[in-house]
Amino acid sequence: MHTESVVTTPELRNRHEAGHLPSRLAYSVDRFCEDTDTGRSKVYELIRAGKLRAKKLGSKTLILAEDADRFLASLPDMPAAEAA
Repeated sequence: MHTESVVTTPELRNRHEAGHLPSRLAYSVDRFCEDTDTGRSKVYELIRAGKLRAKKLGSKTLILAEDADRFLASLPDMPAAEAA
């Protein structure tokens, strides 16, 4: 499990500690997959379909935390009968 913080500037660190920022600013595709128990192929499919927004930093694909949160919040709720 990754526990390092990606907040690097003093201003961002202070905002994070005050509870105003997510613990992570962005996710690599691998980290997003790990945290959501989703396969890489599915994540790239969602990105290509425009359902999950991603950014490029050189050759690295990043998913901003706010975009990850927005995507996850947009997923439909599971009916109670299926939850069992």
